Amino acid sequence: MTQKERQERSRKEIYQAALEEFGTYGYDKVNMERICGNHGISKGMMYHYYSNKDELFLLCVERTFQELRAHVERDMAHLSGEDTAAAVKDFFMIRECFFQLHPQQKLVFESKSLSQKELLPFLMALAQRSRDENISFSAVETTAIVDAIRKYSTPEELLKMNQIMKLMEKRKQ
Repeated sequence: MTQKERQERSRKEIYQAALEEFGTYGYDKVNMERICGNHGISKGMMYHYYSNKDELFLLCVERTFQELRAHVERDMAHLSGEDTAAAVKDFFMIRECFFQLHPQQKLVFESKSLSQKELLPFLMALAQRSRDENISFSAVETTAIVDAIRKYSTPEELLKMNQIMKLMEKRKQ
């Protein structure tokens, strides 16, 4: 085995250990020592590749999103042509299926920094598409979408969203 192959194997071993720990216990309860101790990884090897917990967590975040995005894009491609409301529902069903297949990645995904990065832009793009195509949602669908957006929004985004919701209510009257 070449040195490059050994390095890649070591990185993969560390990633798998970190994903297991973060995906089981969450970011706050995990540290570098815990990962090393629970998975037989030397501290020297760990710190050779990753300088701190944040760097390792971000690796887990990045890979989770790469895998989730590939899963969603693959499955959504089979559903093209649906209306926006059905597409939103399908997105959440496909996402839930991914997390049933990869339960440890769910806790990594649900950290606040992840949600804003990927989920909110997706939902906002769907909202824009529905506006462009003059598609309306039922009250139940609207509530589900707004709740999802609120769950993953910053205070500034919430303020903007509330302003938009008030404008929408005025237009209905």
